[in-house]
Amino acid sequence: MHGYDLLVHASRVETFGMTVVEAVAAGLPVLGGAERGPQGDPGGLGGRVGALMNVSEDPQVIVDAYRRLRAAVGDIDLPAAREVLEGRYGREPWAAQLMDAYRGTGTAEPTGKKAAKAAAEGGKPGTAPASRSDGPCCSR
Repeated sequence: MHGYDLLVHASRVETFGMTVVEAVAAGLPVLGGAERGPQGDPGGLGGRVGALMNVSEDPQVIVDAYRRLRAAVGDIDLPAAREVLEGRYGREPWAAQLMDAYRGTGTAEPTGKKAAKAAAEGGKPGTAPASRSDGPCCSR
């Protein structure tokens, strides 16, 4: 990504994937879709990472969004955005989330089939069974 000037992420389905985080980490502004994901704000970063567009079949949408981005280039603060994203997706935050999940202390609750399965098994969604006969290792 270091060889480019801009990430254009014009997906209707994945508007905030790790590609956006990687682009900001590489120092690229992002022109992305506003349909899903963060609902109009990549990672809650406002205009610090780039601009948003309502993705459509019309290529003029990308052209117009690029022009808005170019006009507001002074508002982009990629170092600040990178710091925010590093605090969310960096090594330490992910390690803490994983440890919470392994300990069963995380706040994220599964929904749908996972939650129904856990309820049927008498467990709390997202936690491991209280005891295991095969010790602390997960092999069976």
